[in-house]
Amino acid sequence: MTHYAGAAGARTDDRPQSEADKQGWAGYLRERVLFVKRFPCVEGAKYPDYGCNAETYTEGSFMELESLAAPVALQPRESVTHVER
Repeated sequence: MTHYAGAAGARTDDRPQSEADKQGWAGYLRERVLFVKRFPCVEGAKYPDYGCNAETYTEGSFMELESLAAPVALQPRESVTHVER
C-alpha cells in the first residue's frame, strides 16, 4: 500500500508534523524536482515523538524533512549510525 501526506501553504503553528513511516521513505515535490529520503524502519522499536520515525516542518517556502532513529543505550566508546539514502 502506498501512503501520501501533503503539505502546502503557510501553517498557523510551528510544530513538526510527525508520522510512523513503516515504508522507510519520505519525499517531497517542489516545482519539477522530487527529493526522496530513504531510511530504516525497525519494527517494534520505541521511536521518540509519539512513536514517529519521520517528521516534516514547513514555514513559507522552507521545508525540513527528517528521519528519526530509535533510541539506543550506548556504553562508553560504543557508537551507533543512522543511515539516510
